[in-house]
Formats: sequence, C-alpha cells, structure tokens
Amino acid sequence: MARKKTARPKRRRKAGVTIAHTAAFELCESGTCSDVKGTKNTEKKIWCHLADTCSKGGCYCQLFRRERKAPEEDPWLVTPVDHEHLAKYDPDKWDYKCICVSPIFEVTHTDDGVDYTVRLQLCGTGDCTLLRQKAGTVDKLTCAGKCADEKCKCTLFRLKMSGEPEKAKWELVAKALKGVPHENGYYYRCFCLK
Repeated sequence: MARKKTARPKRRRKAGVTIAHTAAFELCESGTCSDVKGTKNTEKKIWCHLADTCSKGGCYCQLFRRERKAPEEDPWLVTPVDHEHLAKYDPDKWDYKCICVSPIFEVTHTDDGVDYTVRLQLCGTGDCTLLRQKAGTVDKLTCAGKCADEKCKCTLFRLKMSGEPEKAKWELVAKALKGVPHENGYYYRCFCLK
C-alpha cells in the first residue's frame, strides 16, 4: 500500500528585524532609516534622523538597541532618550539601530458594560516638540508646535520602559500645551493626533 503524502505549508521567516515592543509599534515594511547619527564630543549622544522613505502613514525612525553582539534573531528594545530625543551612547554594552515604525495608540471605551478597543488616528510626528521645564523641584513636560493637518494636535504620550516590553503600550498623557510632571521610567514623545 502506497503511503499518502500530505502537503505541509512551508514556514518562512520574516525578513528584516524584530522588535520587542510589539504592543507599542508596528514595523513599516516599505520605509527605511539611515544609520544612527551622533555628536563628536566626549559625552557622545546619538539619535535617528527622519528619512523621507520613513515618513508616510504615521511612520518615523525610532532608536532601538540590544546587547552588543546579541544573536541576529534577538529583538530590538526602545532606547531611553532625553526630551530632545538624544540617547547616551554606550558602544561597549549596546548595538544601536534606527528602525522605521508606526506607533500603536489604543484606548478602551466601555459602553453598556462592554469594553471596546479603539485605535486613535495618527497624523505623523509633524513639527511637535517635547519641552522640558523646571517648575520648582518638578520637571514638567509639554508638547508644543503645529501639525501639517490643522485638524490634528500635538499630543503627549509615554511608554513604560520597565517590565515586559511586549506588554508595554503607549499611554495618552496630555493634549497640546498642557504641562505634566515628568516621571522616571517612562519614554515620552509628542505625536500629531486627530
């Protein structure tokens, strides 16, 4: 009796990079980012330059890192940065990469006892700037600037940097020009939002 052969679907490994913060970002497959940029002083700071190929559909170049000489399949982690989106450069400990991503902004709304998850509409990063000001003993963060679409407003979000990265989600913090106290352990960023 002849043995029946069954066709098994072939598993293909997704080309490119993987990120650890899967609940906070989606990869923008069509966009690419340039290499990490840096200053040349003794306290070297690094950042990602926004590339033309990574500026459509709410995509932008985000700075990620992973342990030096980590296996190729290891996911990249969001790099902590200051209010100017500059990160402290530590090449002995970390490898760095600019990756084209789109942030995921979701809020939960309850209606008649049923929870609904709604995704907020992003208009890109625009000309929003994150300002950090001292107010007595407290650092305050504010989003300022304008979005290309007048219906959009600069909105402040934060992402928790401790815990399991795959569960970290963006939290809505404040609308434009509203100052909020800075809390350690969070990554803050302004986005244009409808």
